[in-house]
Amino acid sequence: MVTLFISFFHVLNKHNHLNYFVIFTSVLGSCSEVHDAITGVVGSWQKTIDGIKRCLKVKMHITPNIVMSKANALDILATAKMLATIGCNDMQVDFASRPSNCSDFSAFDLTCDEKINVLKHIDIINQHCGIKAWNLARIPFCLVPELTSNLEYFSPGCGAGKSGCNIGADGIARACAMEQAISIKSINDFSLIDLWQEFDERGTDTYVPVDCRDCKLLYKCGGGCRFAGCSATGRKDGCDPLMKKVNVERVFKMLLSHQQDVQQSITHNTKITFSNFGIRDEEFGAVVWNGRTQQFVNISGKSFLRNIVVGKEYLLNRNISENYKEFLTDLVIGGFASVS
Repeated sequence: MVTLFISFFHVLNKHNHLNYFVIFTSVLGSCSEVHDAITGVVGSWQKTIDGIKRCLKVKMHITPNIVMSKANALDILATAKMLATIGCNDMQVDFASRPSNCSDFSAFDLTCDEKINVLKHIDIINQHCGIKAWNLARIPFCLVPELTSNLEYFSPGCGAGKSGCNIGADGIARACAMEQAISIKSINDFSLIDLWQEFDERGTDTYVPVDCRDCKLLYKCGGGCRFAGCSATGRKDGCDPLMKKVNVERVFKMLLSHQQDVQQSITHNTKITFSNFGIRDEEFGAVVWNGRTQQFVNISGKSFLRNIVVGKEYLLNRNISENYKEFLTDLVIGGFASVS
């Protein structure tokens, strides 16, 4: 269960060169007793922590991912505090999923109530542990009001097969690391373009639950996690068991209020700074990705982002036209830019 995932992002600087990457690594507990008991490898926790410290020492961006199960659910706060102590700036929270060769995952699989309890800790971690926490496990956006009043802590929407895919050690491509491959095609035998075309249906409403297709929040979350919905119902378009449709109107009002607050914070005296992000050209414009969430932009938005220098400070109406204020609001909400 210990994983190391290195992701390269195309940084849009004035030289248009690839010069940024992020390392994601699984941390399963605050100490060796918890972590090593899950991995089954004595000393794996210490090696993981030592590796994280080495990355931090040379200023390499590394984001630990706490993979939660029954074995470590009560250790989430202690783990977050430990990561903050050794110098980590951010972390992500995910749920353990049943491996394809495992017939009984009951000792690890969290119930819906247990998952909600874990997700509530993201709010606590952000406020009290000195480290930024995000959800890697994609959730239905209608669940958020039961977790926090701060929308920025949770990233809805799944990019599986839309903004990215996974290629395993066996070369087989999957839209999501947690699910079975749709077809058995390997990068050893097919081009990446051929593999990517296997996920064309992901860009349609084919796998969107019927109960979500008329939802005004669909553009934000896409109906939650497709793996969770399929696991719970046996259908690829099954409802995510964490869906709370009764909260839709409440979330929509929260979202509008949050957008207004962000937009009002962008004034002529506000400094706007862009974080590292990658961009992939598409016919409609581009998909933009920052390691936490993806955003779809049109041709005008793509042109705007192509001319951005990451880390440089911009001022509205001086470096950036007032016409882009609404677009900047979306970028700030998505974590692609910040204001000060």
